[in-house]
Amino acid sequence: THSGPDRGDLDDIFALSVRNNMMRGLTGALTMIDDCFVQVLEGDQMGLDRLVAALKKDQRHTDLSIVGRTK
Repeated sequence: THSGPDRGDLDDIFALSVRNNMMRGLTGALTMIDDCFVQVLEGDQMGLDRLVAALKKDQRHTDLSIVGRTK
């Protein structure tokens, strides 16, 4: 049985992600693969650092990995 988010949940997550990222001056792409969210973001370092700090505090986010960063 599948216990992951349904389409409505995904739409809500996407809309909230877009809104929050815009407030931080970030752009990017969000997708889900096998019940795992993958997000690619771009923006200034301060905005990205603030987002990562917020995600680390949110218990819904587990196994958070930063794959790469460029300047």
